Amino acid sequence: DLKTPPFWYWVNFTAGATDVMGASLAGTPIVASGLNRKVAWGLTNAYMDTADVVEAPRARLKNVVSFRPTIWFKWWKFQIPIFWKKLERTEEGMPILPIDTGSDSAYVVRWSGLHLKGRHIDPLFRVWSVGSARELDGVLGTLGLPSWNYVFSDVEGNIGYRTMGLIPRRFKKTVFGVQSLQDTEALDFTEFLSADEQPHALNPERGWIATANNRQWPGDVGPNGLFDGHAHYLGFRGFRISELLEKTAKHDESTLQWVQCDVQAIDARFMVPLLLARLKNSTDPFFQALSPTLREWDFQAGPSCKVCGIYRRWMNIAIDDRGLDERAFWRGLTMPEAQAPSWAQSDSLLASLRGALKDLGMATPESITGTPAPWRNWIRISFDHMSGIPEFSPTALVGIGDEHTVSPGVADWGERKGKKAFWQRAGASQRLMIEMTDPPTVRAMLG
Repeated sequence: DLKTPPFWYWVNFTAGATDVMGASLAGTPIVASGLNRKVAWGLTNAYMDTADVVEAPRARLKNVVSFRPTIWFKWWKFQIPIFWKKLERTEEGMPILPIDTGSDSAYVVRWSGLHLKGRHIDPLFRVWSVGSARELDGVLGTLGLPSWNYVFSDVEGNIGYRTMGLIPRRFKKTVFGVQSLQDTEALDFTEFLSADEQPHALNPERGWIATANNRQWPGDVGPNGLFDGHAHYLGFRGFRISELLEKTAKHDESTLQWVQCDVQAIDARFMVPLLLARLKNSTDPFFQALSPTLREWDFQAGPSCKVCGIYRRWMNIAIDDRGLDERAFWRGLTMPEAQAPSWAQSDSLLASLRGALKDLGMATPESITGTPAPWRNWIRISFDHMSGIPEFSPTALVGIGDEHTVSPGVADWGERKGKKAFWQRAGASQRLMIEMTDPPTVRAMLG
């Protein structure tokens, strides 16, 4: 989140044979992403389904504990208590949300992290002294913090990947939203994936590993019949990283920098041809003015891109404002128009386009064929102060990238400081480039 300070803190611990450096959380003795003299590792969000909000009958909740948190506020010589509203938790420690369900039931939060014991945390410190990728894979298989994707390698050329943590074993797909507790279902999680069941790989045959917050398995349900969740990002960035890795036979520092900084709007590669095909017979003057530019677009979302603002706002309205995702939208565009949902038909697509052009101030077809404002005019990075006070916030910078580029420019359309633009709200928290010499060498760091 660009509203908060960077939470990674670069550290170096040296003690006897231990020599580890990397990204830590300030005030904690861990290296979440880093290297020692034999192994390097990095992590990203796994988005596995590790928590639920469950609507449970009150009769199922035994020995509910009520408590009222108190925060003490110090003013001069006085300490003033601030009392929160009464909260509840189950006997097992699961929070009960202070929400009226309108019936004799309650919303209970179950999260695998509530099952953490000391043995689930201890492996974080054993990571420091591992001597090989295989040894690190074994350590990560016992680490309980839910849930992260780790990629790692050693100076012998071995590489690995593991999704670790206490991940509930689910053999059926859950609904998105509040879960209804079945009569025979336990209120809390009772089983978690074993190390063998966790998604993992060691020295895959293809010779490389890429992950970008996408699904660990090709579909909702893995090859072992286990469901992995609803929260994953679509695989556009993972697809592009894989494509760029395969494009070059042998990589070096410069080629990997280009991979990290790639700004191709990958979703447009899939959507634009289908949009052009769906609207090929349209006589709408705005689309006719736009279509030549769409056909010539190389899908790069660099600062000079002339169509990026139009395309992204068009997709905002056509996809996001209708509660869809790109996967559903793509499927609708691949269907014959007569069988397609209404939102994937020509009239709806053209209405979305008109709405996008109106937001961008393009009132005539000539405003498209003339000199439309480049992407640098529309994408902004604003490091807003957490207080929300405009005077405490610096001047916004020109952003780069887009929603699905490898160098992400995740942004929301809106008006701030008197300007309508795509305001970037998130990006990569840290990226390390490490050459696995002996000992490893840190070549680049983005943070």
